[in-house]
Amino acid sequence: MKAFSRRNFFVAAAEETIALAHSVFGQPSFRLSGLSELSDQELGTLIPIWGDGVELVCDRSGITAKIPTVGLSFLLSDCHAKNHAVIRLIDGARSIEDLASAASDQWGEPREAAFAEVRALFLSLVNQSLCFPRNTVEDVSP
Repeated sequence: MKAFSRRNFFVAAAEETIALAHSVFGQPSFRLSGLSELSDQELGTLIPIWGDGVELVCDRSGITAKIPTVGLSFLLSDCHAKNHAVIRLIDGARSIEDLASAASDQWGEPREAAFAEVRALFLSLVNQSLCFPRNTVEDVSP
């Protein structure tokens, strides 16, 4: 179930339209729907931010997304310790790579394994319209 509001719809539609226009004129761009196609290096540069009014609660039943502005509340997934730790780390300042490094240190796992878990959670949150990249790949390219 996707979080829906008119604002989210029009913002997403505008972003997709702008990305399409950029691609027609040969300018680099990406669409939210194309995030899963980015390489790990490209995705690692993105900084996740929460959508307006999104509140995530992690308890025994799982991760529940609450969006008071549209009156929605729904269960996202199981709240295992790793997802909970990553959700707490998303602060609008750390990149996916930074989150994976912190998670790797915290879990005592190889960075590649932590990155895969952070990537999967981020893409899941984006697909639910709860989390979005604050920047674009082009923002950090040399």
